[in-house]
Amino acid sequence: MNAWNLRAIPLAIQVYVHNLQKKKANRRKEAYIRQQIAAGSMTEFDWGEIKLEIDGKLRVIQLAVFTSGYSNHRFAYLFNRQDSIAFQEAHVRYFANVKGVYREVVYDNMRVAVKSFISKTEKEPTEAFINLKAHYGFSHRFCNVRKGNEKGKVERSVEYVRRKSFAGKISFKSLEDANDYL
Repeated sequence: MNAWNLRAIPLAIQVYVHNLQKKKANRRKEAYIRQQIAAGSMTEFDWGEIKLEIDGKLRVIQLAVFTSGYSNHRFAYLFNRQDSIAFQEAHVRYFANVKGVYREVVYDNMRVAVKSFISKTEKEPTEAFINLKAHYGFSHRFCNVRKGNEKGKVERSVEYVRRKSFAGKISFKSLEDANDYL
């Protein structure tokens, strides 16, 4: 800016703009590396919510969604709540659907999988999650806090399933009917 423009702008605004520029210059840039994912090596899991009319009542239903890292294959199932039983059942149904188990499953920091945070990067899994992993023999990876891009395929898949599956029909006699429709 030239001197004439600076005199026309109040000092408080100049300081504010200067501080914004300084913050932007000091911000660390994240690097994004395109991954080559082998078939069967990784899948992602996430919960979503959808409003459906079940037996004449509008309800918030929990949507469990898996997305394969290699093929972008999507699998979803509806539950009444996000609890350990629903979490485990979603995995049982998914692995039966794909007729196998992926080597690694990626999660965010959901309560049904993470018991506590040991440090910024280390999390203690829940007992139900440990049992699920032991039974199926897969490894896991928890995303960093507030880093949805670390499992971006399934983040987009939750919205995709909601929009494509239930855009035309939201009224069902029962949750089982809604799952059959899905």
